[in-house]
Amino acid sequence: MEVVISIRCILFLVFLLTVSASVAQSAPALPNNGLEILTRASKHYSDAKSYHIEAVEESTYSNELNRQWSKTYMNAAEDTGGRFRYEGRGGFGGAVQVSDGSSIWKYRPDEHTYTKMPAASDDPATTVYTGAEMPVLNARGLRKALASFSSHYKSATRLPDQDLDVSGRIVSCYVVRVQPSDEKRSTDASSEMTFWIDRAKEVFVKRESHGKSFIFAGAGRVPQNQETTTTYLVTELDAPLAAVLFSFVPPSDAKLIDAFPNPMETGGGVSIQGQIIPNMKFTSNDGKTFSTASLRGKVIVLDLWATWCAPCVKALEQIATLKKDAKDTGLVLVTIDQDEEAQTATALLKKNGYEWPNVHDNGEIIKAMGGMGGIPRTILVNQAGKVLYDRISLADTNLQELRKAIAGLGPEFASLAPKPDTTPCGVQPVPAIAAK
Repeated sequence: MEVVISIRCILFLVFLLTVSASVAQSAPALPNNGLEILTRASKHYSDAKSYHIEAVEESTYSNELNRQWSKTYMNAAEDTGGRFRYEGRGGFGGAVQVSDGSSIWKYRPDEHTYTKMPAASDDPATTVYTGAEMPVLNARGLRKALASFSSHYKSATRLPDQDLDVSGRIVSCYVVRVQPSDEKRSTDASSEMTFWIDRAKEVFVKRESHGKSFIFAGAGRVPQNQETTTTYLVTELDAPLAAVLFSFVPPSDAKLIDAFPNPMETGGGVSIQGQIIPNMKFTSNDGKTFSTASLRGKVIVLDLWATWCAPCVKALEQIATLKKDAKDTGLVLVTIDQDEEAQTATALLKKNGYEWPNVHDNGEIIKAMGGMGGIPRTILVNQAGKVLYDRISLADTNLQELRKAIAGLGPEFASLAPKPDTTPCGVQPVPAIAAK
């Protein structure tokens, strides 16, 4: 009896081995080299003549005493004929850049303003990006980043395949992981990265990064952990793209302006340069009432200041010089104080012998002009009511720019052109900015 059982066990074992060998021979061979999969996926992006990618990225930066979370939406598309769309939104706002091949529109929804220019005039390398436009810059680099992933590594590990849920759509994915030891170049900032790659299309579906980096604090470095997850919601490579991606219809509340203010010149504050000055009603310290509409046809200089702002009070000396030089030109000068009480500013102006209309702002004027940024803030409005100049700080260098802008408004203002620089080596005082 024992012999019969043993023989049966042996026969059953042989059967199992035979079946296993048969299954192994009939199953298709899968690539076992993670770098090979990663390289193939990256190549699809580098080879594409057109593309459309939408992605959402969430990041957490933390250390023992700090934790920050952010989320960014990115939408990028490029097609033949110089057509593109770059769109992004994050915690500091968002922006859109669209080209139909002939014109480029740049739109800032939070500011309700946009520009339009010939496509040939766009130079991203010289653009100064604000915080609101950083997601657009990230969107612009989406395809390039995906196309270069594999180039950073000399090896990669393939993990078991997974089915991934992407917005209710189940995608069968290769899973590839890279460690700091897989990198071609070692750096202080190390990270482990995992990629989910669509098995059918060989495009990226998801990326997770876990790493350590540093915050520079003076001459030292503070370590921090970084966790980032990017999900690629849409990927279209060399597929027909919808024409609507490359068209722009301004929203009804959006204003067309000549150019967005340079944040290096505005101190990162608000600006209405390029816009028509809002219609505002003023009551000056001498009891007279007037409005920006009633001043249409005249050149206007508005200076926002406060007695508690030392640079503002110092700048009044230069305002007084400008008023004296512009005596016979018809230029209208109005200062607008941001003090708590109107009599505080009136007393200071009287004490220093400054005789021009001053308006006390209870908050409505600064709100109409974009909100509180920094002061002193100086605004130049031309005869047609258009703001030609809107800068924070009236240091000597900015005063020269203001005079240059005024001098260009007609022969009657030619005498206000800036005088040649006589300071040694062109050294100028450093602008000072005060924010309330």
